[in-house]
Amino acid sequence: MRIDRDHLKFKAMCALSEVVDQCGHAPVAPSLALRFALAYLFSISDGDRSSFDMFWKTVRQGNDAFHSETMARALRNSYARTAMAGIARSVEVALTVEYLEQLSSAHRCKERRGSRI
Repeated sequence: MRIDRDHLKFKAMCALSEVVDQCGHAPVAPSLALRFALAYLFSISDGDRSSFDMFWKTVRQGNDAFHSETMARALRNSYARTAMAGIARSVEVALTVEYLEQLSSAHRCKERRGSRI
């Protein structure tokens, strides 16, 4: 069974969306899954690394880089969403309301089923 490029792109964007949600609570530990999602998306991108680098640094940034833990959670989440929007543009994904709902729906399905997207 072959998976088409758009489906792989969607799954990688789902992984980034999940990381954005997680980083609002605490810094996210680097994982092979996150590295793979970023690497795959970069491989099909326009070649500009800035949003990818910003995403990687932001989601891992500790609370000590900010004035308070509350500020850290809010800013880390906001900066990660901004970087994800840049990544989406780079891979020609329009973050429409419908697309964001699909990402959110994929998260809810994953939570109900376990670890599968």
